[in-house]
Amino acid sequence: MRQLLIFFFLSSSLFSISQDSIQLRKKFLRNQNVALVSLSSWSMVNIAFSSLKLTKLPEIGSPISRKTYFNQMNLSWNFVNMGICSLGYLKNRKYKSNNWTDVNLNNTIQKYQKSLVLNSCLDIVYITSGILLRINSKNISNIERSIGFGNSLITQGCFLLAFDLIYLQSLRKLIN
Repeated sequence: MRQLLIFFFLSSSLFSISQDSIQLRKKFLRNQNVALVSLSSWSMVNIAFSSLKLTKLPEIGSPISRKTYFNQMNLSWNFVNMGICSLGYLKNRKYKSNNWTDVNLNNTIQKYQKSLVLNSCLDIVYITSGILLRINSKNISNIERSIGFGNSLITQGCFLLAFDLIYLQSLRKLIN
């Protein structure tokens, strides 16, 4: 009888651990999907908006406005974001497999956290670069381009900083 109780206790403990692992994997996948949908939505809105604004390009030889440069940079920036999202969606398919261990999942989450801390630092560099472009625009040959590109760097950097910090916090909640 005693052996039966021990067996029951151990098997129920393993089942509980297994369920926790499955729940953590599901939460991780849901978290990944929310992050990817958020970033790709931001990118699609920016691509659509900037594309519409760029359909009214100035005539050849006339000066280009800072708004046009802003939209050119936004368009380029968000095509890169969409590429990153596409890779993320493909990688997410791998995460749906059931052969993950708790160690693999925890290592992946920690790796993502480190990456997001690094990305947040890069976001600050983008914002600072945009501010410096704006401040020093009078010393650069094309003032309008410097201001337009600077504004885009500030806008995208601020969004990405907020995105990365929120995403980092959501990953920290998963393992705490």
